[in-house]
Amino acid sequence: MNLLIHFFQCAISPPILSSLIRFYPHLDPLQYLKNDLPKPIQPESTQAMAFFLFGFFTCYFQFDLQNQAISIRAGNAYNRHQIDEESTKKMRISNLWFTNWEAPSPASDVEFAPFRASCKKFLESLTSLFELSSRP
Repeated sequence: MNLLIHFFQCAISPPILSSLIRFYPHLDPLQYLKNDLPKPIQPESTQAMAFFLFGFFTCYFQFDLQNQAISIRAGNAYNRHQIDEESTKKMRISNLWFTNWEAPSPASDVEFAPFRASCKKFLESLTSLFELSSRP
């Protein structure tokens, strides 16, 4: 989910989702949940849903889960190894489904490696198909 939000914040132009910190840099992250913040004007997108789907899968398979961390609040990705421990704790997502109230560690990505590999092959075949269909 984090990567999907990151995609809609950073990987497409104009962004579909806004970064709250850009609109409200003076607020503490927990205040976002407590206040009724005014909603920013949503950009209009003329792109087809297939464009977003294809773009998200491309973004997903190219994103380095072992070395990158996403901050939804800042609307940015960071080098996971250059963030101090205190900042890392603040960047984790609270999730009721996890007993320790933290998102799974990046090491859990190893379990998804076979799934990601097969999806990457599928994406490559889609890319080939789009390239063939766009030729005159």
